[in-house]
Amino acid sequence: MAVTIQGKTVFEGDLDDVLKAIEEGLPKILTDEQTKMELRITQQHRDVNESQFKPYSEQYAKAKGRYKSGKGAQFSVNRSAVDMTLKGAMLRAITRRVTRRGANIVGEVYFSNAKEAAKARGNIERGRQFFGFSEKQWQSIRDKIAALIRK
Repeated sequence: MAVTIQGKTVFEGDLDDVLKAIEEGLPKILTDEQTKMELRITQQHRDVNESQFKPYSEQYAKAKGRYKSGKGAQFSVNRSAVDMTLKGAMLRAITRRVTRRGANIVGEVYFSNAKEAAKARGNIERGRQFFGFSEKQWQSIRDKIAALIRK
């Protein structure tokens, strides 16, 4: 069987081999992109659209500073340096899995527990679209899957 995209053959061989290659390669791809997502959130303070996060409220920034100060040295929170972490539990709850459903390979990145998923929903509803892949990341995922097919 041949797989052709826009008139160019990108794979010629057995479809089962393609599915196996994707199934084996997708976990690493998702892990890499999840790491990039977490760095975008915590280090670059950017959402899925690559825009700066909406600043913390003054009240929340003070509460976060008091929480962090309780762990040692005095801590001040820059309201615009939104990193989506207080205790880190929400980001640690992000996980991924790859499953095969017939001829479909499904990759998922999701929250592993309901409490952290609810916190994430609350942040998203407050205008911080942090969870998800940017368009640049989606293109990277597509390119890496295409590379798996061409092997």
